[in-house]
Amino acid sequence: MLTANLMEQNENITQIDLSEIYNILETSDVYSKLATGENMLQILLSTINTMSEVLEYELKEVQSILHSSTKFDLVITEFHIGLGHAIAQKLGVPSIGVMSMDGHYTAHDAVGNPCHPVSHPDYDLAFSIPLGFKERVISTCFSIIFRLVDAFIFTAKEEELLYKYVGEIAPLSETVKRVSMLFINVNPIFNEVRPVGPKTINVGGIIHFSEPKPLPQDIQNLLDNARNGVVYFSLGTNVHYRHLNNKTISTILETFSILPFQILWKLEIENLKEKPKNVEIMKWIPQQDVLRHKNIKLFITQGGIQSMEEAVINHVPMIGLPFFGDQHHNVNKMVGKGFGISLDYTKLDVVSFKNTILEVISNPKYKENIKIVADIIQDQPMTGLEKAVWWTEYVLRHGDTEHFRNPIVDLPLYKYLLLDVLSFLLIVIAVVIFVWYKISKVIYLNVFSGKKNI
Repeated sequence: MLTANLMEQNENITQIDLSEIYNILETSDVYSKLATGENMLQILLSTINTMSEVLEYELKEVQSILHSSTKFDLVITEFHIGLGHAIAQKLGVPSIGVMSMDGHYTAHDAVGNPCHPVSHPDYDLAFSIPLGFKERVISTCFSIIFRLVDAFIFTAKEEELLYKYVGEIAPLSETVKRVSMLFINVNPIFNEVRPVGPKTINVGGIIHFSEPKPLPQDIQNLLDNARNGVVYFSLGTNVHYRHLNNKTISTILETFSILPFQILWKLEIENLKEKPKNVEIMKWIPQQDVLRHKNIKLFITQGGIQSMEEAVINHVPMIGLPFFGDQHHNVNKMVGKGFGISLDYTKLDVVSFKNTILEVISNPKYKENIKIVADIIQDQPMTGLEKAVWWTEYVLRHGDTEHFRNPIVDLPLYKYLLLDVLSFLLIVIAVVIFVWYKISKVIYLNVFSGKKNI
């Protein structure tokens, strides 16, 4: 298993510490560029360079696996990272691709799932169904450009580095089609219903949940003693203090200072100047256990899917401040389901921010709606973790799952879109119309010209 050295020690687990990746991402500042809305071309170039640096670092660190005499049975890998697929190919073992959310177009393409840009727009677009004409045009163009960029830029760069460090491998475009399973984290609250084939397993919803643990004493005391309740504020792991300008920070602090609630804020800077007395800032917070506390009245979030799921299960209404990626999509879904409100963090003002906080906390409809949503998410025949374990063992029992292979993945695009059939039918129709026109013209000339002569 390749992981940052964060999990509990276990004799069955050998860890390779890849936590240096976080420093690479921090240095590249890709998230800052996304958060501040820089030019998309600059973001793309920065992402390519960062991806190359991360992949090269990973490839150097996993050489021990590639040259190990240890027998491996299975590779579980982040689907959109070519390294895991290359390792599986080199070791000659089956692989399972995993996603912490729904898959992009390329993931569903690889296993033959429908990827219609109108019925299933990519979550980065944050479109809501049904799409208007302008949105359908944007979604269609995005789906084409996304695939081209992935194939001719990202995958090409990955294959170049993989060839350098791994050696001769088959093209990744073919290797990903041989993935034994694709695990996606999808639920009917945050995602459109999509028909999927037997290679795709929805482990969605609550697979990352842990058993309740005692809170650190300082947090426990803070929550227990908050007479009016607590507002929990966290922008996740990828959105940092520096992504917020001074005006936004001032607005947030001024708003918090006039609220009757205790504020618990996860932030990497604990010694924040002009911090109000009712605000407690901590670098790390056990989020799941905090959200379980009865005094949590509201969760202000950037809209990460796992954070929102944790709040839903614990019946905590939300305010979304989305920055980039799938966050806009998730927050839009939250608003549509009626268990939270979305705000633009670049346009925050004290009055609207305060009124929104008071509205979500005081209006019972948000709490009622989130309870309905929580019931739907949890009403499953088995947990996401149980499904993931069962299907992982299925792959270990049977090896690859080519018996589940969808024939669609082997069809060229023109056949999948019926372009050859449609072209043939149009030609036939055109010929029939042309012949009918010629016959009709001859009949007309002969019949009506004959009458005139008479």
